[in-house]
Amino acid sequence: MPAAQKAAELRQAVRDLRARGLYSSAQWAAQQLAGLPQAEVAPELQLRPEVLGAEEEDDAYLLAKSYFDMKEYRRAAHTLRGTAGAMALFLRGYSQYLAGERRREQERVEADGLLGKLDIANAEVEELDAELSAAVHTGHADAFVSYLHGLVLSDRGRRAEAREKLGLARQFPGSEWVAAAAAGAQYNLRNFDEAQELFEDLLERDPHRIEGMDTYSNILYVKEQFAALSHLAHRTAVADKYRPETCCIIGNYYSLKGQHEQAVLYFRRALRLNRNYLSAWTLMGHEYVEMKNPPAAVEAYRRAVDLNPRDYRAWYGLGQTYELLHMPFYALHYFRRATQLRPHDARMWCAMGQCYENEALGWDEAAVRCYRRAHLSGDREGIALHKLARIYERRGEAEEAARCYEENLARIDAERLAGSDTLDALLFLAAYKKDQGALEEAERHCLRLLDYGAPSKEKAKALLREIRALHRASASFDTPAPRGDPPSSPGSDIDISPDS
Repeated sequence: MPAAQKAAELRQAVRDLRARGLYSSAQWAAQQLAGLPQAEVAPELQLRPEVLGAEEEDDAYLLAKSYFDMKEYRRAAHTLRGTAGAMALFLRGYSQYLAGERRREQERVEADGLLGKLDIANAEVEELDAELSAAVHTGHADAFVSYLHGLVLSDRGRRAEAREKLGLARQFPGSEWVAAAAAGAQYNLRNFDEAQELFEDLLERDPHRIEGMDTYSNILYVKEQFAALSHLAHRTAVADKYRPETCCIIGNYYSLKGQHEQAVLYFRRALRLNRNYLSAWTLMGHEYVEMKNPPAAVEAYRRAVDLNPRDYRAWYGLGQTYELLHMPFYALHYFRRATQLRPHDARMWCAMGQCYENEALGWDEAAVRCYRRAHLSGDREGIALHKLARIYERRGEAEEAARCYEENLARIDAERLAGSDTLDALLFLAAYKKDQGALEEAERHCLRLLDYGAPSKEKAKALLREIRALHRASASFDTPAPRGDPPSSPGSDIDISPDS
């Protein structure tokens, strides 16, 4: 059989196999294609630098793509070295980027295990940035190459330039799809205020819109905006009450009112309309947790992860459910899955840290590492700092405990919050500063504690008496005795009466 005919049949085999997901067989066919004598293959089908945009027909590209499909990213990038054309440039660059991401994750795990550092960089992005920038300036970059360049810029911390590359809002300022995608992204980043504003703008443009409004209802639920959620439920019910999104919105409304049985009824209705509606399974699991029905919650969450193994909310829900069942080892497994999917989500790390603290485990060191990761991930509620402070206090590491309490107290004051975290921080810091001789700071913390009720108020009064006694003792030592008079004995003039 002539080489040209073999090449044509092998090319078609690669495409057919890849289209059917048979990536290993496609790779074998592409390797045989690359092994043919190139001089005998039709010249117009060989890879040439001057060919731009026709790489799908090139043998080297087919081989590289087969390596990529098998996740052999470095082999794919190496196969396309020295090639030109936008498609080859994108595949080579993207393969190199993914190889760097894989290596970064391996280094993180090798350095500190699953709870390793967050600041390990992708070693490939600097070289990629230079190559892609050159392609943009010479006009060899298409939209896909620009997208890849945006990813690289974002990874290097150049957010403004990345937004310029990745943003569609400027090109399509009136696109509702772009607005909805931006709202969903803000929701996933837990920027609820920004997401709510975008969703409200969408509803102003299209008052009868239902698509994506179930996500909007989640925001209203989290922010406990009863009136807005009621209005949204009524609006979507009028538009189309037989949409799964509508049923989920109404279910969220009843859940916020504490009517969990009614909420489950609507989530089940959503699933009758669409058995693969992921949000309904996850939300129904939450309701069963509230109803203290762990077996039903586990079933709902498992259905969710069967539909989408990357649904971190369902894995997180499974972890919470098994915690309720006092099965911390099971809970730990599911929380670990959630952290793998959301490594920068502080809530996942806090949940796993609390699981490690369970009295059945008592792995404080692992809990500390989880809480540190949560803090580095932007723990907005300050849960991680407070938990770290409590562990350090329990272990007698007073300096570390004080540092965490001070940082958390500064956050609480800046946000004008109150609660038990404030009391714990003030009580510890007042005693710690007293022991360290920082009496003015200790007194300031005690005075703040007087604004709270018993028993913290009584503890503050006792500490204040000790602090003032120490003040007077210090003053007596610092004042020189008159010439010719004997020095007074330490503490002889201290008033330790209860009313002082």
